[in-house]
Amino acid sequence: MTDLANPGQFNGRLGLRPQALRDKPRFAVSRRAVADKLLYFVAYFCLLRATGMWIGYPPTQDENATVDSMPQQLMLYSLIPLTLAYVFLQPKTVAGYLRHIPLVVLLFSALVLISTFTSVDVVASTRGLAAVVVISLPILLFKFRFGSVKTIEMMRNFAAVSIVANLLYTAITPSHGIMQGSLAGSVRGMFLHKNFFGQFSAVAFLLLVPSLTDRPLFTRRNVIMAGCCFLALLSAAVSKSSTALVLSMVGLMSLMMSWILANVLPVKPIRAYVLIAGLILITGFVYFFGLAVAGDIAGLFGKDITLSGRGELWDALLDALFERPWFGHGFAMFRQPDYIAIFTHAVAWGPRSTHNTYLEMALNIGIPGAVLWAAFLLSRYIRKAVNIPRDPVERFAGAKEVAVMLMIMAGSFTEAGMMLAPLATWPLLLAVLPDGYRSKRKAVRPPMRAEPQSVRSALRPI
Repeated sequence: MTDLANPGQFNGRLGLRPQALRDKPRFAVSRRAVADKLLYFVAYFCLLRATGMWIGYPPTQDENATVDSMPQQLMLYSLIPLTLAYVFLQPKTVAGYLRHIPLVVLLFSALVLISTFTSVDVVASTRGLAAVVVISLPILLFKFRFGSVKTIEMMRNFAAVSIVANLLYTAITPSHGIMQGSLAGSVRGMFLHKNFFGQFSAVAFLLLVPSLTDRPLFTRRNVIMAGCCFLALLSAAVSKSSTALVLSMVGLMSLMMSWILANVLPVKPIRAYVLIAGLILITGFVYFFGLAVAGDIAGLFGKDITLSGRGELWDALLDALFERPWFGHGFAMFRQPDYIAIFTHAVAWGPRSTHNTYLEMALNIGIPGAVLWAAFLLSRYIRKAVNIPRDPVERFAGAKEVAVMLMIMAGSFTEAGMMLAPLATWPLLLAVLPDGYRSKRKAVRPPMRAEPQSVRSALRPI
């Protein structure tokens, strides 16, 4: 029976069950806590699968076609039940996210579906689309659930561990970590290709830049992050990827630009005007002087103005582009080397990709879809660069998001598969592309503690 003699245990409820059984146990684990831990695990696992890191890859580029894809396929398929488990734990939360999808994204998704169903190989396009969807969902769910700050921290932790692991792997097994053949001396670690390792290292360098606003500044975390940041820049250099080094500098300059916009231009309309004017000036400079500057930069890396034959490749693919301009050849068709070879047989060096993500998207889903996606990216970039949070932690996370977007958008001009592909840069872009969504729930007031009957009687008006 309830002990009524002890007022400290009385909560206004009379019953035959003891007080200990009526109260909720303190050690009970809520469904939300289980779902959050599961989502953290799925997000890390998704990034691991997207990078394609594995051990024992062949040392030469020509042998990549012989790589057994079964481990990566198993990792991809295992993401499906893990993601469904989170949806089962939090169905209302996921349904709330779906109600906030922008209209332009729905229109772009419709164009992707049309290109898939009208593909020259519907089965191959469907499989490619399914892989992209499976890779995309965990990262988007994580961003919507935890926001920008936690997402940047999650990617930073993954980047730090990955960079150290790849360098250790290269030091222990240099025969596998360093490429041979035509790319002899290029470090690729546990990645399939040195360009993939270079791209990831460039983004990791930016994510690992420590915040200068922390007090005290020289904390153990900041020192570790600074060391990993240096290792990431070193990894981009030893990969011998000129694109990776250029992207590292672009990301660093973007961080500096975000700091200037936040501290020198506090008025939002002025920030928008300066940013748009700056983009127009940069575009004009590239149009009038880009050829000469590109030649000088290419010469510094021992390459010619054609960017290792990319110009010849792009000219050969223009005929394929205008052959099916509206809905393309089919989703993911130009990620298949055999299909690319049909249109590039005249290119002597035998390209295995388009080496341009925007051109690849136009070839796959059509010119309207590629233009719509590029316009959406540009509008999101301007919006994120102009809207600067007041909180210093959120401001620094937002600056890194803007820098990552700019890096991937710029790198897509010379590398293929950086967007709409199950590769490392796609989930990284998805992690910074949406705004940090917060569910607008009404504040729930805590239940008032019931008073004993004697107290209520005393307070009753006469």
